[in-house]
Amino acid sequence: MRCVSRLVSSLFLTVGCALMACSPASPPTVTATVQRHTAPAPTQLAIPATPELIVEIRDLNLVFDPKTGSGDAIGLLGNATEWQVRDVMLRVSITDASGSELATQAVALEQKFLGPGEVSPFRAHFVDGLGAEAAQVQVVGYERASFSRVGLIVEEIERFHAQDGTLAILGRITNPGPRQAAVHRLTFIARDSENQPVGLANLSIGLTSLAPGQSSPFLVEFDDDPPIAESTAYIDALAIAAPPEPPFSFPVEPRVLSDEQSNRFVLGSLKNEASSPKYVSFLLILRMDDRLVGLSRVDSPLPVAGGEQLAFSVGKFFGPDFSQIASDRPEADWEIEVLLDTGLSSDAEVVRKELDLSISGAEKIGSSIFLRGQLTNSEEQAVLEKATVLVALRSTEGELVSAGWQVVRETLPAGETAQFVLPLRIPAGIDLPDLEFDLRAFGVLP
Repeated sequence: MRCVSRLVSSLFLTVGCALMACSPASPPTVTATVQRHTAPAPTQLAIPATPELIVEIRDLNLVFDPKTGSGDAIGLLGNATEWQVRDVMLRVSITDASGSELATQAVALEQKFLGPGEVSPFRAHFVDGLGAEAAQVQVVGYERASFSRVGLIVEEIERFHAQDGTLAILGRITNPGPRQAAVHRLTFIARDSENQPVGLANLSIGLTSLAPGQSSPFLVEFDDDPPIAESTAYIDALAIAAPPEPPFSFPVEPRVLSDEQSNRFVLGSLKNEASSPKYVSFLLILRMDDRLVGLSRVDSPLPVAGGEQLAFSVGKFFGPDFSQIASDRPEADWEIEVLLDTGLSSDAEVVRKELDLSISGAEKIGSSIFLRGQLTNSEEQAVLEKATVLVALRSTEGELVSAGWQVVRETLPAGETAQFVLPLRIPAGIDLPDLEFDLRAFGVLP
């Protein structure tokens, strides 16, 4: 990809606002001059105008594909005021060599909260940017805020390429302080050999809440494979009250299994030990020989009822060597760690409703069983969301052999039916006639 660098290396912008809504203003000129925008006169309500917002735009760079014309304007925005803000909105325009505007995008900063002197990345994607030679940035909205920052430590462990060729970064994030931290955003900027930003990626897998002293691995994925020479992390984390510990246990401890084609997957079961329904979210971390080799995230699509168990099977892990590890390595060589995400494992404020479920067939193809069936919403009037089928396969002795779930429809109106095909991986050496199916289907009232 061609990386075209144009100004602005340092551009100060201000915007005056009243009633938390910014007044219209013409975009700044191409040259790095100071643009001041006067707030409109106060209304008859005599509400005082919001102080002007002064920001600094740094390292603004255009990264476009010369063949397709699509690409990004990537840069950094610094808060040059002495007060805290949130929800900063930008207008990003690209222009040709004559200064004529080609396209405009409205984007938000990557970081939701921004304190004095803090810097946040931003990115505007343009589908057609052929001929773009420069970019202009204008602040068009923001809110005053009050928050308490938590300083977290972000470490890059390893860069690798995913199976689709895109760049990914495994890292570790640590909360060294005494307060609970809510992680709102973690963004990486990739820089080339000339220190220009050429890629941006946000957190793909990681915890959203960290207790004092807690560490967790994380994964960020780029959309492509930028020519990275170094990376910089930007973290948006606030202090919050410590949430209650999620009331989940694991009656079937997660373990690594292989199917007949040597594909690995992790199988386990969790239980909600509380009396009320809860959502659950957790990380699965795989290590071998004291090295992180795989990371995945599990989010329950539906709340787990009090006292209920939920079987799960995970086959997609991200790591530099996960697919290359020899299939004959014994199960005892794997170390599995489960980290419950207290930020997302929470009380369910929705009502779960059972769906009618019927199975039309099951067929073994390769190392998987493909279960076919349909769900029906028999409610007289209610539209149900997250229409989901959940399956657990057990041996005649009750041992969990496989599991899976599928959100069949995001919304299922009353009286309607939805078809599904659910693949279930089967461990090597399992006799299929001896399996018993445990099937359930639910939706939730919006």
